[in-house]
Amino acid sequence: LDSCLLIDIYLNCFEFSYVYHGELVADKEHVMRHYIHGRFLLDMITACPYDLLCYYFLENDSQGLFALALLRIPKLLRIGRAFETFSSISRSLEENHVRVAPIHLVGLLLGVCFVAHWAACGFFAFARWKHDQSLCYGLDEGESVEEWGNEYAQCMWINTWIEKQIINGKVPFDGGDVIQHYIRAFHWALPTLVVVVIGDVVPITSSETLYAFIWMVVGVTINATIIGSIANIVANLETDSAEYMKRVDAIKHFMHLHHVELKLQDRVDQFTKYLWSTHGGVTNEGAFIGELPSTLQMTILHHTQLSHIKNCPFFDICSIEIIKRLAMCLQPLVFSTEDVLIQYGDMGQEMFFLEKGTVEVVSGDGKTVFATLNRGSFFGETGLFFKTKRSTTIRAITFCEVFRLDKWDLDNELRQCDFDLSCMLNIFTDIKNSNTRRNEALALNLSLSKKSGTKLNKIVDFKDIVTTDTSQKKVCELFMPNSDFRAVWDILGLLLTVYFAVSIPYRIAFITDEAKEDSYPWLSVDFIIDIFFLADVYFRYKMFPIIQNGSLIADGDSIQRHYRGSWMFCDMLSCIPLEIMVLFYGKEYIFVFRLIHLFRIFRLASYFKKAEHYLNLWNIRISAASNLLVTTFFYYILINHWCACGWFILHRYVERDVELTWATSDCPGGQTAGTSGCLSVWNETLGQHNVCDDENITRCYIRSFYFVITTISTVGYGDISPVTELETLYEDVVVLIGACIFAGIIGAFTAYLSHSDTSGHNAFELKMQKLQEYMKYRNLPTTLQNEILLHHQNKWQKTQILDGRAVMSILPVPLQMDLSFAVLESVIMSVPILSRRSRIVQKRLAHALSLQVCSIDAIVYTVGDIGFDVYFIGSGLVKAHLPKDLSLLDAEGKAAADRVRTKADAIGTVYRPGNHFGESCLVGTSGVRQETIVAKTITELYLISKDDIDCICSYMSAADKKQLYNDLIKRNGSTWHSFEEDTYESGPIMRSPNRRSLVSSSSPTRVKSKTMRIPKPSSGESKGVDILWKKAHNAYIPPKKEKVRLRSFSAQASKEAMEKMAEQNYHHRPSVASISEEGDADINANDSSTPRTKQTGEYINQLLSAIQQGRFQVGEDDQDSEGGDEDEEPSTPELQFSWMQERRKSLTGSEDRQ
Repeated sequence: LDSCLLIDIYLNCFEFSYVYHGELVADKEHVMRHYIHGRFLLDMITACPYDLLCYYFLENDSQGLFALALLRIPKLLRIGRAFETFSSISRSLEENHVRVAPIHLVGLLLGVCFVAHWAACGFFAFARWKHDQSLCYGLDEGESVEEWGNEYAQCMWINTWIEKQIINGKVPFDGGDVIQHYIRAFHWALPTLVVVVIGDVVPITSSETLYAFIWMVVGVTINATIIGSIANIVANLETDSAEYMKRVDAIKHFMHLHHVELKLQDRVDQFTKYLWSTHGGVTNEGAFIGELPSTLQMTILHHTQLSHIKNCPFFDICSIEIIKRLAMCLQPLVFSTEDVLIQYGDMGQEMFFLEKGTVEVVSGDGKTVFATLNRGSFFGETGLFFKTKRSTTIRAITFCEVFRLDKWDLDNELRQCDFDLSCMLNIFTDIKNSNTRRNEALALNLSLSKKSGTKLNKIVDFKDIVTTDTSQKKVCELFMPNSDFRAVWDILGLLLTVYFAVSIPYRIAFITDEAKEDSYPWLSVDFIIDIFFLADVYFRYKMFPIIQNGSLIADGDSIQRHYRGSWMFCDMLSCIPLEIMVLFYGKEYIFVFRLIHLFRIFRLASYFKKAEHYLNLWNIRISAASNLLVTTFFYYILINHWCACGWFILHRYVERDVELTWATSDCPGGQTAGTSGCLSVWNETLGQHNVCDDENITRCYIRSFYFVITTISTVGYGDISPVTELETLYEDVVVLIGACIFAGIIGAFTAYLSHSDTSGHNAFELKMQKLQEYMKYRNLPTTLQNEILLHHQNKWQKTQILDGRAVMSILPVPLQMDLSFAVLESVIMSVPILSRRSRIVQKRLAHALSLQVCSIDAIVYTVGDIGFDVYFIGSGLVKAHLPKDLSLLDAEGKAAADRVRTKADAIGTVYRPGNHFGESCLVGTSGVRQETIVAKTITELYLISKDDIDCICSYMSAADKKQLYNDLIKRNGSTWHSFEEDTYESGPIMRSPNRRSLVSSSSPTRVKSKTMRIPKPSSGESKGVDILWKKAHNAYIPPKKEKVRLRSFSAQASKEAMEKMAEQNYHHRPSVASISEEGDADINANDSSTPRTKQTGEYINQLLSAIQQGRFQVGEDDQDSEGGDEDEEPSTPELQFSWMQERRKSLTGSEDRQ
């Protein structure tokens, strides 16, 4: 050992390099200097052979050996290096994606054993050095017994814990040897450290008691460490998996609560498994990258994303700076199987680069597959250059990881770099035309192949292909992963595996020789089970399709390849018929040969997962925490059963010729060990015990199980205790297993309670308690408190999820939309306006809707409130109260008062399921409510914000968007309440970096009449006049970025804020040429010398005069090019006149200036 330590010093000093500040240092001079100034001194102290001094100066007696042991104590200082080495090995294995949790568990248990070894050595030292050994030399060491041992034993061990062991028969009367003493001392130390009470080894003297007390304190710490470490491993408390599993479990509970179809549940389940196995449940890569310095962030992004931009042909002409900037704009996304990445008919606004997976390009009806795209492909590029409808649908056929480039990001980066798009558009046009010709040709060829008499039909026998696919589907339908046959087969495999795990050890341990003959016929059942498992191996190798990464794999070669790489070796090993060996060794060993079938138990974990999956398919919901708790208890009982069988096997087979065993000493009536009345009786004639004295072997099993469960449960009554050294060592092993199992149960309970406290009903009660405390602190009215509590209670009953958005965020948006539509389909279809929309629009609407529950007589909103939400009634009744005092309304509300009255006359003021209200926010910019809405019953309202509607409309064509807005404004339920010729049209939607942050220029309506044309201002006119012309013509003006819509705000507060802002603007007006970034113009009243002031005033008067007379209309040549294909809408004369009066004040400074 000392030689090894000296070699280690040499290698560390001259050969081993080291890492310093992230840099590998291999220069020998630097290595030697680093080691000498580091651990060299400590290593030399531990490596020096001090024991040579003992050999030279001391004699080889007890004192010399004691001194030798003391001089070797400094070598224990090397233990710290062992911990460092273990940590390095763990890190290396973790970097190679090896599960380190079992390794940490083994390291922890080895550490506990080392500490127990040190404690045992100290405990033995108290007895060894209590008396002077020289006084006992020469005493009788024979078989003559004085009081409790021979003369030598009584001299050496009197008044020590070993005396008690000799008296109790645990150690021979001569005191035993050193090995026996060490085993008994270790048997005291290990249970003490893991806080297991056994009681067969106890301290006697005060010094031994004090020593035991010290180690009990240490044991509490060690036991807490074991419990904490193993509980974290079981419950995943120290990793992100705990939070991820809570989210997944909440999603599964949500789907179970709403009876979502099994196919969609399976899609969600497969995606969550894929996300955890490949990404560790992480969906936001930016959270990790954002913590790094900017240089490292750019390096990572260039390594992962730059190649996609470089390989795209229409970016070839861009400089490397532009390519890098665009690469940083790419957003990583993960999609599930059957997710639609691009929908036919949508307005294109982004393109995608396929990083991983496979997608297919299909026609709008989904019947024709034009192409299949793999890694490195890109698609959707048309949306970057032209605002046109998508011509195909892109659908994922495997799990896909893509990067998305938004049109807003592309335009922004190219605009900042002053890049000319003409060259890029030419390249893109060529690619687009080529793709169009290929798709048209493919569609034509496929259609011709279906027509009889054509050449393509003769070359490709379409009917034969269809027949072959159908027959193959019929053949494989029985073996599909979610079929009833597979469910019954897998659950039967679970039950039979549990049967083997229980019966095989029990028969070896407790079936007596006399009962073996009667049990042999029952082996026929076991042989039938063996045939079942042989068939299972064949089916899994040849017939059973599998689901891998969300894709169904039915190809024979792929199935075989997957099975060979997973469970094939274990399954085949468990099916080896070793029973044939009875032909050579006799049938009495048949139970032993069947032990090989226990290899099947390694499949238990996978069987439990499959059973949970099938229960979910059968609408039987078991939470993840409950499943963990049940599984842990199952393993707890099974391990107790195995340990009980092992405990009795020791007594039956290994110690058959030993008179004193734990069974012969188990005498409840106080009889002498081995006599009648004990669990086993010793036969002096045969020199053997009779295994189990009771004719009913069940009593022996119960006593064995009782001993094991009390030990594993850290109770340890001590009425059954080991006698021999082998039994003592076996109990120590059981103690370690018990410490792990006990900690595992604590971890399972911790996970269960944590789940209940953070995401279950307890968490909801805690939230309601905090909410009540807040409302009490704010002194809210009682009625308002009841409404708030009712809303939360009803919402909890609907979803049973505290934060639905956060939970669902781990799913891709298309899967979220499918799930939202599956839950809200009945609500969507009950609203005629929404039921007329396409399926993709309905899914987007369902994803954007949020629930609000109102109690009886609860006020949803009142006249004058500010809000930008549209409400759809899911259940219940509400009543609209129109204002009698129009002063509560703003200018827009006053102008629309007649329309609101007409709506009330047409459909009434009581709204039912299928109706909606609050749509006035779509035609105004202020958001001031024009009526008061009161719930007449308990009502479920589904609301959607104007921004969300704008976001949905950004994917729609101008005609579809116009139709949706007109339906919302002019129709309610199945009734039209407005038949005016004017239509509402939103202005162009501007993209922002946040995909849900979309803004629309909402303009009021106007009536068509005889008009006068006012030409658009020329380029030489004032910018203020140009902006005014755009306002009057409903042209788009970019919104102010600092404006924030308040979803709930009083009209009075809004009025005061507007007056204050107007007062500030009056005192700080810029000159006539000062135009803000958003397009608003302010003209200084004192700057009359400006040349264009007179022209501006005349132009304003022309507009005001035309608006007053109702003769204003935009000429065909006056359309604003910024609107694109959007149709412009007129406004009402009253509203325009009011607005122009206010605008003239801000431009001129007084009402009669011009």
